[in-house]
Amino acid sequence: MIYKILKTFNIHGIFRVLKKNNITILCLHRVSDEVDFFFNPIKIKNFCNFLTYLTKHYEIIHFKDIKNSYSLKNKLILSFDDGYYDFYENVLPVLVKKNIKANHNIVNICANANSIIWTQKLNVIFNFYYSKLNIQSLENDFEKINIEKTNYLSWSEKYYQCFKFLLNIDFVNRTQKIDYIINLKSIQTDSVKMMNWNQINECSKNNIEIGSHSYSHDNFSLINNVSQLDAEIKNSMTEINNKLSINCNIFSLPNGQFNEITFNYLKVLKTEFILKVEDTLSHEPPVYNRLYLIDEPIDNMICRTEMLQQTIKRIIKK
Repeated sequence: MIYKILKTFNIHGIFRVLKKNNITILCLHRVSDEVDFFFNPIKIKNFCNFLTYLTKHYEIIHFKDIKNSYSLKNKLILSFDDGYYDFYENVLPVLVKKNIKANHNIVNICANANSIIWTQKLNVIFNFYYSKLNIQSLENDFEKINIEKTNYLSWSEKYYQCFKFLLNIDFVNRTQKIDYIINLKSIQTDSVKMMNWNQINECSKNNIEIGSHSYSHDNFSLINNVSQLDAEIKNSMTEINNKLSINCNIFSLPNGQFNEITFNYLKVLKTEFILKVEDTLSHEPPVYNRLYLIDEPIDNMICRTEMLQQTIKRIIKK
């Protein structure tokens, strides 16, 4: 209600003007009418209405256009991660029809084998227990893979506890634990699809700027040797270049995680755009911050885009 009132009085418009020459970069993932209780996609109609607002007030550009755009409007970039098929199905046709640019950062193993990233597998697992069993059953089964039993009252608290635990273990161990639960309950993971190379190539040919989101969506705060970074970053970009005949120079950090070794490696590789997720418009090239968007009412999405929501939260916190 607060955000609706603020929008009615055009307070968000004042905040938009205050941005001046700062570039707004939005981080998005899924756009679909499917229901995911733990990572709900932005609804298609909501996304289309949001695009109408953005095209009215912003010049929507590619990363490569940052230095070469001279529009009187503020600049904005639509940046998608992961390579979900619903982008190809629900977003691309709208962008093509309206002649809107966007960036999409893909995970190579997903494009190669139509496998879903580990974070989406975790979402599928939690949705299964939420809809068919109960949180106690989940607690008991996750204890078998050494995730401590906590007897949380909240599903969301349990979800974030499991996410953080899995995020901070090595890739092989993480994969084994997730696959154990999937096999234990015969959970189907094929309800969520990722784009293949043909579909990504079609995106690339239709004004979508393709970047890398790493080869396997690992945690880059845990990687500390060059050979692993070669496998995850260099090999990812090389394969993208070969498959799409482009020059990939965008790297989106999975889950926003990185360490000094990763950062220095990306600089040596001369990566032009390193993408993080932070509630700020301050960018220090080659590092660019993105505002994370979730499925919420259109007024909230607009206020989040104009930094009004973040400002209110800071005031309340103080």
